[in-house]
Amino acid sequence: SWQTTEIYTPSYFHKYIVGKSGTVKKRLENETGTLIYVPRPHEKKDYITVKYKNESSFSSLEIRIESIVSSAKKRERPTHFLSIPVASKDITENLGKFQNLGGSKIHPHKVQLPSKLHLTIGVLKLFSEGEVKQASELMKEFAPRIPYILCGKPLRGTLRNLEIMNDEPESVNVLYAELMLLDESDRLQNLADQCLEFFVEKGLMDYEQNRNSKNVKLHCTLINTRWNSNGP
Repeated sequence: SWQTTEIYTPSYFHKYIVGKSGTVKKRLENETGTLIYVPRPHEKKDYITVKYKNESSFSSLEIRIESIVSSAKKRERPTHFLSIPVASKDITENLGKFQNLGGSKIHPHKVQLPSKLHLTIGVLKLFSEGEVKQASELMKEFAPRIPYILCGKPLRGTLRNLEIMNDEPESVNVLYAELMLLDESDRLQNLADQCLEFFVEKGLMDYEQNRNSKNVKLHCTLINTRWNSNGP
């Protein structure tokens, strides 16, 4: 007899399981001996319903669906990022002066808003409300570690050392500044590295989409010529 269950699949990826004119869905059903019911796009349900007759056919289908979603996810751009805000009255005023440096204004859409200045820890690919909630819960779980990593002391620093993201000035897109702690300690770097490691261990980040490094490149983007009127 047929058994029915659900497989968690963010609605965003349902189109990859269906395929053009339903070809992928039909192939999966024929090769695994299962029946697949995909919610309509407007329903925005983060699962698909599966009917199967034995565990081996279900396992086969589940592995294939995971592979399809994983492959599609790798091709998608990050949807969210984890960051440390960098904002103060002095920074806001100095960024305005910097924007007008040299007597010619830089297009405002290419300059980061002072209120949004930040140090990026890492990027995430979250495709459902459940995944966003999971990321939020993980941040709450990590939060108690922060005072210990920072040795119970506040972070005080200054933005300096303007840098570009590549070695060819004529083709540069990003101009950023480094945040230097006044006590010259590694506390900020340790915080960022441990936070990235924590999210990687929990499966919501990976080193591949974060520069293939366990060490976060702490930087504060000031200008990005790729930004449009909608900002970053």
